[in-house]
Amino acid sequence: VNTKLRSFIPKTNTKFAMTKPYKVLIADDHLLFLESMTLLLDSLDEVELIAKVRNGKEVLQMLDIHQADILLCDYRMPEMDGIE
Repeated sequence: VNTKLRSFIPKTNTKFAMTKPYKVLIADDHLLFLESMTLLLDSLDEVELIAKVRNGKEVLQMLDIHQADILLCDYRMPEMDGIE
């Protein structure tokens, strides 16, 4: 992983080391941002990208299927935004 990127990841105490990666769902209607975040998160061992979607309705559908630890969500999207 890029050393600049690595500096943003909290160092874990080996006594309490994480055993499973964080499950992340990304929601954004801008394809360039969505794909960029996908590349970034895929490069991290601490993260498992479980879904990437384009609107709030798709977020709700994916959350019915997957349990996410972290949701990265745009607040302005078509059909249903990230605030609703």
